Amino acid sequence: MLEGAFNFRDLGGIKTADGAQIAYGKLFRSDSLQELTASDVEVVSNELKVRCIVDLRSTREAVTEGRGLLGRIPLCYINLPLIDVDSPHGDPGELTVNQYLDHLETDENLVLAINLLGSLVQLPTVVHCAAGKDRTGVLVALVLLLLGVPQEAVAHDYLRTTENMDRIVERFKKWPRYAHNMETLPPEIYSCEPKTIEIFFRELNSRYGGAEKWAEQKGVSSDAIEQLKINLLG
Repeated sequence: MLEGAFNFRDLGGIKTADGAQIAYGKLFRSDSLQELTASDVEVVSNELKVRCIVDLRSTREAVTEGRGLLGRIPLCYINLPLIDVDSPHGDPGELTVNQYLDHLETDENLVLAINLLGSLVQLPTVVHCAAGKDRTGVLVALVLLLLGVPQEAVAHDYLRTTENMDRIVERFKKWPRYAHNMETLPPEIYSCEPKTIEIFFRELNSRYGGAEKWAEQKGVSSDAIEQLKINLLG
């Protein structure tokens, strides 16, 4: 869809367990938007009518890498940093899963992001990080589960990133900050594996009793969840 973002997609069309469907053109997920072309910006702002960007990159990433051409147009922009993998030690699969579980346990911005999305998605909104795989993947997975999307469909959306990772990795090699990380992190950390999302579901269910119970325990507003359903499924 876009020349400068490889993992950009509309979450519209995904169905809930009771047969409802997420509306098209309301919530998008993506990798970094910093290299959008002028024509991409035209598509995002005028065709898709995106009005809000939720950037899950660290503050340092957001400042160092920047927002590119999209930063020049008037949009609601919110930087809500989620923790990222920064340790080269351990099994790559475990590193990724542990990162996801750390989000669930300690990441206050994950809760804040869900609370904000309830109202933000009244207008077309993009959620993104660097690759659009891990930080974005966890947030989107939780939102879909809270909407009532079955785990199988959530996993299917998560794994759609697989087809885009080769190009994303090649791009990372050209960006100094990420190129440095790639020298210390095992290459498997940049893969998108079924077992990762399967373990995430298992731990979410065993530790918290599912997405709804997690949301209740961590302070996600019931009003925000209701607004998500109204704005995305209505």
